[in-house]
Amino acid sequence: MNKAYYFIDEAGNAKAFGLEDTDVIEGFKDRPDYYKYFLSEEMKNATHQTPPHISALTRLQLASLEPASDVGNYRYYPFGAMIKGLLEDYIRDVVIREFGAYEIVTPILYDYSLPDIHEQAKEFRQKDYHLRVGNRTFLLRFASDFGLFRMMKDASVREDALPVRMYEISNSFRLERRSECVGMRRLRSFTMPDVHSFCRDHEQGKEEFRYLTKKYHELLSNLGLPYALVARITKPFEKEGVEFMSSIASELKKPVIAEVIPAMRYYWEIKDEFQFIDSTGNNLQLSTVQLDVKNSERYGLTYAKKDGTRGNYVIVHSSLGAIERLFSSMIEQAFKSNKLPMLPLWLSPIQVRVIPVSQENYDRATEVAAKLRDNGFRAYVDDSESSFNKKIREAATHWTPYTVVIGKKEQEQGVLSVTIRALSTLDRAFVKTMKLEELIRALEEESRGFPKRQAEGPARLSLVPKF
Repeated sequence: MNKAYYFIDEAGNAKAFGLEDTDVIEGFKDRPDYYKYFLSEEMKNATHQTPPHISALTRLQLASLEPASDVGNYRYYPFGAMIKGLLEDYIRDVVIREFGAYEIVTPILYDYSLPDIHEQAKEFRQKDYHLRVGNRTFLLRFASDFGLFRMMKDASVREDALPVRMYEISNSFRLERRSECVGMRRLRSFTMPDVHSFCRDHEQGKEEFRYLTKKYHELLSNLGLPYALVARITKPFEKEGVEFMSSIASELKKPVIAEVIPAMRYYWEIKDEFQFIDSTGNNLQLSTVQLDVKNSERYGLTYAKKDGTRGNYVIVHSSLGAIERLFSSMIEQAFKSNKLPMLPLWLSPIQVRVIPVSQENYDRATEVAAKLRDNGFRAYVDDSESSFNKKIREAATHWTPYTVVIGKKEQEQGVLSVTIRALSTLDRAFVKTMKLEELIRALEEESRGFPKRQAEGPARLSLVPKF
């Protein structure tokens, strides 16, 4: 049986098609991310190139697979942990401040024999991690659902408080096939920032679905990550779901590829996926929003209605995407650019590298780095015994956003020679003479709206451990 799809354009016009409708599929070429997604995921024509983020993680000394653990488990070196932590800070800040969510913490281990947990886990049976303790079998969670739903069963919630949003950044585990564990694309151990919205009824659930889709669109846009918007709609919900996604497409001015699922295999009746296309042309799902119509009844979750009776929630599951996938996508996007690869300033472990031309300039370089650190920026002095030219190459190799050179002229004139990577090309470095105060203002403007973390360890690069 051929799969059934709809293509919904930016104006919300929907056209049904199948895999045999090559004219429709060829038309996706006008929207390259959608065309590459369709080739990779729906037509199973993925490329087999090694994603460049894998070598970049090692070269930039960010992370590597832990050989003493199971497949698909990463260890993070200090600069990699900095990036991972900043991404987590960014998501938490937006979810708490803008979404108005409550943050919770729940265990990672659950009794597999409990009926509600066992029933939900059966939907992911082949990806379960089980742990035997005595005569009991426990499940390592693959999402935050188990603990959250049991917590909400004990919660007292009034109808006029809905929707109630709950947030948890959950360490999760899925027993993915060994062959699928390639870099950070798919892991057996990952970090998932989950948002669950508990809604009054189906209509409120749909509006929450719309709201969260718009918010994740904004979040990915702010991160500079383009995507193809894809929907999965169950057959009983087809007509309503296509009309609903058409309204979202026209609101976002974003096309949608919608697949019709013949039967309701999971807990949701509609979901959307934000599919990132990496530098090899393969797709990678980041955010998702799902309209759950099963788990409230499964777990016995109810709220107090105004008329004194109890009502079951409609639950909207959503996430900006696993932190590890966001991490790798930021690196992959750097390789997709026509410019020199780099991470955004706010996410770069070393934001400013200060290079003294000679020993006579070392004290001034130290003063500049200290002033930058006092203003909340991650600055380091390259005090190694390498030649000046090698220090400049090292700064470029490690994607340093701002490289400050201080020589005799700069010291006498009280200025800095600043190489700005974002404005440089392979053929020519963009160098600007700046006062220290001017550099600080530029750094503040470029990182505005994103979280900050202080530099870790001493300012002397020679003292920073190398891995």
